[in-house]
Formats: sequence, structure tokens, C-alpha cells
Amino acid sequence: MMRAVLLKYIPENAVNLYLRWQNQHPHQLLISRPRKTKLGDYRPPFGKRQYHKISVNANLNQYEFLLTLTHEVAHLFTHKKYGKLAAPHGVEWKQIYKKLLEDAITANCFPQSVLPVLKKHCSQPKASSCVDVDLYKALRQFSKQKIKLPLVEDIETGKKFMLKGGKRFIKGILMRKRYQCEEIGTGKIYAVSPIAEVLLTE
Repeated sequence: MMRAVLLKYIPENAVNLYLRWQNQHPHQLLISRPRKTKLGDYRPPFGKRQYHKISVNANLNQYEFLLTLTHEVAHLFTHKKYGKLAAPHGVEWKQIYKKLLEDAITANCFPQSVLPVLKKHCSQPKASSCVDVDLYKALRQFSKQKIKLPLVEDIETGKKFMLKGGKRFIKGILMRKRYQCEEIGTGKIYAVSPIAEVLLTE
């Protein structure tokens, strides 16, 4: 039953790998409704809930889902090995995440086209795949969305746009990793991620 469910969300080559992780440290896997603030999460046992729990958003494509799942399994493994002493995305987590991700790459769970970016990500893991701009864009090409919205970095400086939350901005210059954008109506300046999806307003 679990194998059939997993095949709906992750590549076939990844199923046995994940089941091995599940066997090492049993946990509940919850396929969650889409959440705006996170792609997945891990919860250790707490109160009357005496089991580990991992959730991953259902709307991710199979490679985003697998990457997020690997990220959260790494939190579980880190908790089991180090307890509360380890920082959420500290050295211990990075080492375990890197090893799990390398196992997924070895098992041919990802397309060849994304391997260069994925291996770079693997050497310098970040707290979220959305923080890794190159990886986010590499995986985005496999998105379930039929129509892909443009990203902030794709539009011209000075162009007006609207974010999904409804706020409207004028695109400004790139400052390190984010764009300084002026909110229309208030004049406030916001630092907007280059991979934020936008709706053009003119």
C-alpha cells in the first residue's frame, strides 16, 4: 500500500531508498495540503504523540518532493543521533543531509540535467531548496503547473508586478541576493526574492 502511494509522489528509483530510511527510523509520513510558508516539516514525539512525524506538501513535483522528503528525514536522523543538542540546520544536520542526498543521487533518483546543480547544493546545503536559487530553478522545470508564472529576476528593472499575496511593486536593483522593490501606494522598500513568482500589472 505504501509503495503505491509513494509512486504518486517520488521517482520509482527513490521508493526503496525511502523505505530503507523508514525502516531505520519508523515515522509517520503525511502528504499535506499546500502551505505558503513551508514545503515540509519534521516533528519529534511530543506529549501523547509518541512517534516521529514528517509532512511534505502534495503539490510539489516528484523531484521537489523527494528533495524536501530527504531534507526532513535528515532532521529525523539528526534528532535520533544527537537529540536536542544539534542546531536545526547545523553541522550535524548538514552532514546527514549530504549523505542521504548522495545516496539518492547514487540511486539515480534525479534527472541527469539537474545533477551539476544538485551536487553543488549537496556540498553546501541550505536550510531550504527555495534559498538555493539555481536548484529551485532547475527543479522548477518539472513543475506540475501547466502555466509557469515569470520570476522577479525575469522581468525588467522598473517593471510593475504583483506578488501572490496581492501587494504590488516596482522592481528595483539587485542588492546581494534580493531585489529592492518599492511597494506601490506606500513607497516602502522590500527585499524580494529573485525566484518569487509574479503577475505583471502592465
